Amino acid sequence: MKFPIGLFFILVSFSFSASAQTAITDAKLDDLPVGVKTVVLTQKLVSGYAKNVMDDDTKYQTTKNYDRFGNLTTTLYEGRSNSQLIFSQIDGFKTFKTVNLEKPKSDTVQLTADPNEKPIEEPKKLSKPDERYDLKYVYETANNGLTITERQFLNNGKLFIKTIMKFDVAGKLISMYEEGTVAKTDHSYRYDDHGNLVEKKSTRDIKGDGSDSVDRTVYSDIKVDSHGNWIEQKVTTYSKTKGFAKYNLAPENSTFVDIEYRDISYY
Repeated sequence: MKFPIGLFFILVSFSFSASAQTAITDAKLDDLPVGVKTVVLTQKLVSGYAKNVMDDDTKYQTTKNYDRFGNLTTTLYEGRSNSQLIFSQIDGFKTFKTVNLEKPKSDTVQLTADPNEKPIEEPKKLSKPDERYDLKYVYETANNGLTITERQFLNNGKLFIKTIMKFDVAGKLISMYEEGTVAKTDHSYRYDDHGNLVEKKSTRDIKGDGSDSVDRTVYSDIKVDSHGNWIEQKVTTYSKTKGFAKYNLAPENSTFVDIEYRDISYY
């Protein structure tokens, strides 16, 4: 299932010593250069979505603000979630607090993991609960900085999501492995000669009850600004689910098409 912009999962991380923390900018993780001030992302649904989704005229918009060093300061979600993430450094680690701007207009579907599932990492890693943040990130690098591991722990100290990102020598993300309490997902990325993302492939393995899926997303009709960053693109996602006999869910092939827009301002 593909959700409109505005839905997001709360992430968090865990505590290594501050000396182990790797310097990594949010701009790099978002495939943006340092010097970007604000990115406003909106989406126009074209086809493939359920009728009630297509008929929804709510404007879903995500606004990210960065400082001069490429670090996120705030992320504002407008539409279904209507909330803001406020980023700060606590004890040398990137963290955020969530501010709900209003009650969500509708409930989001929350998947739950099998309670008997093994923890993401063995042994189960815990840090001291800390109410100063909702999420804390920890980064590590390997292979001359081309592999970055991001751990996200809830403020109760439990590991929630682990992500391993691999970059090529040009700094482009070429693969990403995500493991959370619900699923494991592998992504691979392909770019054109100008460095624009043109294809993403994803394979999702649900840990507990659920339907595994394989997605291929193609990015086309790309328009860029004077800095070479895309500001408009057509996104076509071909999704295949394997079905789930336990709940009489049949395999399904779907195609989603939308247009994404980015309004980017610079320092």
